[in-house]
Amino acid sequence: MTVKIIAVDLDGTFLRDDKTFDEVRFNRQMVAMKNKGIHFVVASGNQVMKIKDIFKRISGDIGYVSDNGAVIYDGEDHIRSFNIDPIVYEETISYIQKISPSYGILASTDQSGYIDARESDKFVEMANLYYPNIVKVPNLSKIDKIISKVTINGPLDEYKKFAVELKENVDDSLVAKVSGFGFIDINVKEATKRNGLNALQELWHIQDGEVLTVGDNDNDAEMLEYTPLSFAMAKASETAAKMADHRIGSNQDDSVLDLIDDVLAGKY
Repeated sequence: MTVKIIAVDLDGTFLRDDKTFDEVRFNRQMVAMKNKGIHFVVASGNQVMKIKDIFKRISGDIGYVSDNGAVIYDGEDHIRSFNIDPIVYEETISYIQKISPSYGILASTDQSGYIDARESDKFVEMANLYYPNIVKVPNLSKIDKIISKVTINGPLDEYKKFAVELKENVDDSLVAKVSGFGFIDINVKEATKRNGLNALQELWHIQDGEVLTVGDNDNDAEMLEYTPLSFAMAKASETAAKMADHRIGSNQDDSVLDLIDDVLAGKY
């Protein structure tokens, strides 16, 4: 099999815990991937503007499957979006605020992250780590924007249980997934990393068997399952590990960069 796409998750996978990576080494790899006709894709729950900021010093074209597959870009070109129906969005926000008022909530577009003006400073600080443009609004359920994803943050010892409750109670058009670190993401069912990758595959005329994927959490499971070459990180969630064909080391040890070197050397 010839690898033509390398698609990686960010947090807990490509990035170290301090949100850095070896930029010099990766720039060399980007040149080598281009020479071999390999596309590099970031498939992340992060917003596209944040992902672009992370890779701002990297030369070469990158594909972006952002917001868990809700917003897809080929470099600077917007390819497709899977957005939440405005009425469903309003109902969802109202439901979350009613049953779990202590949880932080953020609504995402491809340009901004919206939070309630009453959110705690701690949540605002956390949101700024993932969204470069945070906008405070007086009523989060009543914003005149097209929303691609809703993100909820709660205590580490209970957020996974709350995710199960959400799955059972949100609108049938939506799905709630654990993305790690206390976060739960809500998207329309069509917004998956797998479907986002498929959109880029169609654009680039690449088959499923030519895609290599790497991830570590539940929101990576579908893209890991459908590609013949899939890798879960050493500390991957049980769901992600089950769907992957292989395991690699830690994000702290630049294991994804090692894997890219292996691909470039023809080992995969």
